[in-house]
Amino acid sequence: MNKILLSLALLPMLALNAQAQIEQSASQLEIETENNSACSNCPQKSKVRVSGEAIVSASSTYMPRGSQQENNVEKRFVRMQAKAEGKLNVLYKDTTQNGLDYGAKIVAKVFGVEDEAEANYSDIKLNKFYVFAGSGQSGLLKIGRASGPEKKLCGGQSLLGGDEGFESEYFSNRFDSFNPFGLDGSAEKKIKISYLTPSVAGIQLIGAVTPKGTDFAKSNDSDEAVGRKLETETNYSLGLLFTHDFNEDTTVQLAGVGIYACAPSVEAGTESLKKNDLFAYQLTAKVSYKNFAIAGGYLDNRKSYKEYKNVPDQDAGYVWNIGAKYSYKKIDLAAVYHQLKKKEAVDTDLYSGTIDYAVLPNAKIFLGYNIKILNKDEEGQELTKKTWDHVVTCGAKVEF
Repeated sequence: MNKILLSLALLPMLALNAQAQIEQSASQLEIETENNSACSNCPQKSKVRVSGEAIVSASSTYMPRGSQQENNVEKRFVRMQAKAEGKLNVLYKDTTQNGLDYGAKIVAKVFGVEDEAEANYSDIKLNKFYVFAGSGQSGLLKIGRASGPEKKLCGGQSLLGGDEGFESEYFSNRFDSFNPFGLDGSAEKKIKISYLTPSVAGIQLIGAVTPKGTDFAKSNDSDEAVGRKLETETNYSLGLLFTHDFNEDTTVQLAGVGIYACAPSVEAGTESLKKNDLFAYQLTAKVSYKNFAIAGGYLDNRKSYKEYKNVPDQDAGYVWNIGAKYSYKKIDLAAVYHQLKKKEAVDTDLYSGTIDYAVLPNAKIFLGYNIKILNKDEEGQELTKKTWDHVVTCGAKVEF
C-alpha cells in the first residue's frame, strides 16, 4: 500500500513534467511552421494532452446490532478500509485540412486497497484505449474500449461528489443482488464500436455495439453459475440525449438508454440453462439553475437473464432516485435518495450525502455519509426490525 501511495504522490509531478515538455515541443513546432512558407497548406499541428487525478480515501462501515446474525445471536459489525487510486489520461488529437478531428486516447488506472476484513490488493490496468474520428457536422466515431451511451446518463447519482464511485461500489458489490447505479449487462468498459450523432436542436443519438465475447456470470444469475465463464452475445445499446439552455442560468438535460442482448446458455452440471434475453433501460433528467441542481432517474432491468422456469412475476430489479446539489463558493453539497425493488427479495432504501471543499482550483477534500435501510430479508419476507447500515468516507482528490 505504501508503494501505491508513493506512486500516486509522484503521478501528478510526472504528468505535469511530461505536459510541459509536450507544450515546449509544440511551441517550437509552431514557430518552425510559421517561418516555413512552404507549409502554408499543411494540416494543423498535432496535439498531445496529459491529464489525470489522484484520490486517497478511508471509509468506516458500521452495521449496528440486528444487521447481522451468527448462530442466531445478534452482533455488531465494524469495518475499516483505506483506498488509493490514480488515473492517467493521454490524449493524442489532430485535425485534417477539412476540419475532421482524429486521434487516440489511453486511460491507465492504478489502485490499492487495505481492508482489515479481507486480503489487501492492488492493481494497474488500462481502463480505456480507443481511436476516434469526427467533427461537429459528422458526429463522433469511437472504436476500442470506450464509454458507451450509459456514460451520458444524468440521474441523481451524477450529483454526488466525494470520490465519485466509492460509495456506489461498496453498496452494489457487498449487499445487493444487482447494481443500483447501472444497468444489468452494461458493456461500459468493453471493446465496442460507438457513434454519437451531431446535435440537432439539442437532440443527439448515441449507439454502441459490443461484439460477442467472454464474461463472468454476475450475482443475479443462478447460484450455480456465479463466477463461471460464459459466452456473451453481441450487446446493442442506444441512447437519446437532449440538452437545452433556456437562459444563461437555466439548463435542462434529458437522457435515456436501452440495452439489448440475447441471453447466453449457462452450463450447470448436465443441464444447459437458457435465460431471458437482456433488455434493460434507464431514464434520467437534470435541471440546473445558477448554483443549484436537481436530478432524478428510473432504472428497470425487467426480466434480464432470468430463467424461463422461474415464477412469471419475477424481475431483475428496478430503481428510482432523486437528488439535489448546491454550490456556494468553494463548497459543494449534494444529497441523493435511491429506492431499490426486486420482487423476490429486495426492498432497500439508500440515502447518500457528500460535502466537497476546494482547497485549490484542482484539489479538494471530501466527506461522504451513506445509510442503507433493509426492509426485507433474503427470503423476501418483511423485516419486523429494519436494519440500518452506515458507511462514512473521507478523503482528498487532486486533478492535474
